[in-house]
Amino acid sequence: MSPDKEKEEEVDSKIGVCSYHLCGKRTTVYKCKYCGEYFCEEHIRPKPPGQPNFRSISPEDKLLMEEWHKPGGHPCPPYFDHWVAEREKEAKKLDAALDKLLRSPSYVSTSDQKDVSITLSPEMKKQKRKRYKKVRRIRRISIPFRVKFFLGSLILYLFLYFMVLPNYENEQLTIFAWIVFYALEISGLYVLLKALDGISIHSTLRLWGLRLLAAFIIGVALSIGFLYWFGMSIFIVLSPEAASALSTTLTNLAFVILVLGLLIIGGYLEFKFMEESGSIVYVR
Repeated sequence: MSPDKEKEEEVDSKIGVCSYHLCGKRTTVYKCKYCGEYFCEEHIRPKPPGQPNFRSISPEDKLLMEEWHKPGGHPCPPYFDHWVAEREKEAKKLDAALDKLLRSPSYVSTSDQKDVSITLSPEMKKQKRKRYKKVRRIRRISIPFRVKFFLGSLILYLFLYFMVLPNYENEQLTIFAWIVFYALEISGLYVLLKALDGISIHSTLRLWGLRLLAAFIIGVALSIGFLYWFGMSIFIVLSPEAASALSTTLTNLAFVILVLGLLIIGGYLEFKFMEESGSIVYVR
């Protein structure tokens, strides 16, 4: 082996800790030529970062799913552009091979082939229509329970607020309406969290977009909390006898739930960013 080769291997490998956040074992580690981090032999292979869209059937997401299911490797954001370029190169090669096949003399074009069609009898057509209608009746739109709970809470609260409370001024009904509103808040925040958690991260731009979204949500939560605290302080000073202690407590609790919920969502998105980017390393 030449001295230059030995020197290159000394630079590219060393004894250290694997940078993959789920590994962290101390062994011989190798330098990734894309991100520059060191990984063990099991995790040195770069992979596109983020999770694939499991519900998608597009060819791009299928390829990303195959990469995601391969054992070993580490998520490498700088590798994603190279991976996309390689996929495009393979697609061009496939198109060229297909074009060459279509232009070959041995290929029989579809225009030269006879049109083969199957004629269904009226009875078979009738049965086919019946099966189609039956499938349409059976098929239902799958709505998650969290969305059903949110919509149910919203309808119940609107009914109480517009139909019941104006006609019956009752403290118990007021407290019940606030409890329904709290359930509406919590379920709405949970629906928002699940929707944001379902965002697929398959590029560096989307990864940083996740951090910006987390910062925006945290900023909105802090702004709402500050404006409410400031407004309530002025309201209490100007008219201390206008609001009862019960209504003030119930209103405060509603804003506390909203602000804390948004802070939790923003914090979770920031944690997800740090986990996907490799900033958080789990040492075993």
